[in-house]
Amino acid sequence: MIRIHCEFDESVKAVWRGIEACAPVSVFQTLGWCESAWEAMLRREAGNRLWIVVWTGCEDEVPVLMPTFLDRYGSLRFINDVHSDFCDAVYVPRVNKHFAYKEIAEFLHCRREVKEVVLQKLRASSELLAYLGVFLKGALVYRDLFYSFVDVSGGGDFVESQRHLRVKDRQRLRHVAKELSGDTLEVVSRAGGREFPLDRVMEMRNYMVRMKWRGDGFLDDAFVDFARRIYDLGLCEVVILSDGATDLAVALHLRDGGTERCWVVTYRDPKWNTARLIKYFNSPSINGIGTVDLGVGAYAYKLGNFRPWLGCTFTLRLGKGVLRRIYSVLRMLWRLRRLAR
Repeated sequence: MIRIHCEFDESVKAVWRGIEACAPVSVFQTLGWCESAWEAMLRREAGNRLWIVVWTGCEDEVPVLMPTFLDRYGSLRFINDVHSDFCDAVYVPRVNKHFAYKEIAEFLHCRREVKEVVLQKLRASSELLAYLGVFLKGALVYRDLFYSFVDVSGGGDFVESQRHLRVKDRQRLRHVAKELSGDTLEVVSRAGGREFPLDRVMEMRNYMVRMKWRGDGFLDDAFVDFARRIYDLGLCEVVILSDGATDLAVALHLRDGGTERCWVVTYRDPKWNTARLIKYFNSPSINGIGTVDLGVGAYAYKLGNFRPWLGCTFTLRLGKGVLRRIYSVLRMLWRLRRLAR
């Protein structure tokens, strides 16, 4: 059976929490993240409709939940797909869900309000990608974004722990670390009893806008409201590098089990972003963390400095009707052209 939830009612929250309690759900698919994003940002945009898809089978079958919404164009999208690094359904892995996704695909095909399906930022390991890539007849699947991550060990020498680095790489990182000896790293979190450092976040945001490194809409009021909500839920912390008098870099990090995710970064000079990461990798704050995700984007400073592990995400797209299908192909070609640059 498939039900559509158009509000965050108690019934869908109960299903969501039940899956979270027995499955390794990414921070981007948690109830706290998705509900906060909907209330702070997506609900305010004209034409958006919450459309959470929940499949339930027999008594012994675990539900599958798709945290989605319909935008003003009738596109079915993941909640907060713009600001999430990864998107996916919420499910218990390693359980055969053949009938679940078969029924979901048939359901999406026949619902008239769904003009197209645009599910972005799916990792290669996504079960939703695998099943709907088969069951959604006519759907396109293509590579969209890159991400990178490093393995870390808290309290030690980060550079020394990266056995794969070449001599020149090590020398460069040690030089940066030496330059940082007089700087201070501060990790601000709700768990530490601190309020969200709004003034410091906005000061750096305004600096980047003045420098024209970001547009006027960067970290707007709705986004800051969202960031403050997930900070209060304990999903987000703020990592600040300063020289004692001035903040040099301010970053929003996400705690996701044994992974730390670098999410939003602001700085006075791009070099301070690399500096902040090295300082963080060598700090006690990294204790209990095995992996640091450097976020979406195969930027030169990540690849050139850290030689990280790499991965890519995928988009699954289905347009209904001739014009929508043509548009889907054009969007795929536009994306592939950008990746080829």
